[in-house]
Amino acid sequence: MKNNTGDFISLTAAVRRARSEGLDISYSSLRRFVAAGYIPHVPCGSRLFVYYPNVTAFIKNGVTAEQSRDYQLARTRN
Repeated sequence: MKNNTGDFISLTAAVRRARSEGLDISYSSLRRFVAAGYIPHVPCGSRLFVYYPNVTAFIKNGVTAEQSRDYQLARTRN
């Protein structure tokens, strides 16, 4: 698999592209998943960039039970 640098896009662009491809996700949801660590990101100044194939894989496959449990535990500790 060849990485295409054009697939590293901002969160806003990722939401627009996902919606144009028929995937239903909001900006705030994507931001939460990135903040929780479910989707890897690259910070650049005040912007966050994600690798778009990771976004689509996450939307289509969701999270594993282990990731969900870790997320719930992390939220109760804060």
